[in-house]
Amino acid sequence: LDAAEAELRAALAELRELARGIYPAVLVDEGLVAAIEAIAEAGQVPIAIDSLPDERLAPAVEAAAYFLVADVVKRSSAMGVTVRASRSDGRLRIEIESAGTLDDDFVDLEDRIGALDGTLTVVPLPAGHMTVSAELPCAS
Repeated sequence: LDAAEAELRAALAELRELARGIYPAVLVDEGLVAAIEAIAEAGQVPIAIDSLPDERLAPAVEAAAYFLVADVVKRSSAMGVTVRASRSDGRLRIEIESAGTLDDDFVDLEDRIGALDGTLTVVPLPAGHMTVSAELPCAS
């Protein structure tokens, strides 16, 4: 009974965060890796995490990367996505390959990424797949 209550409280906390449009607590408390793992555990769409940088990044960069992944997962009709990210030369590079189609309205994501002097690229692939990638400046 205690375990069920704890799970219910966690689910309610996540719903409140989504309803308010605020950062998920796991992103603030534990960082990008844990936050993307939480998206994967939610099971909306199967997510394979190929690579992610372990170190913490600036909060705005972590938020932009998190919301990029969350938005692609949420808006895709994907049967699965693969997430890859690396940090080098003062840049975070993140790529999400979708095994399904996405709508083509990325204005909000472009604005969020662009506000940080980053770039967003959307590339259609064969068989209805799509790759969404971003580069964001981050301190080295």
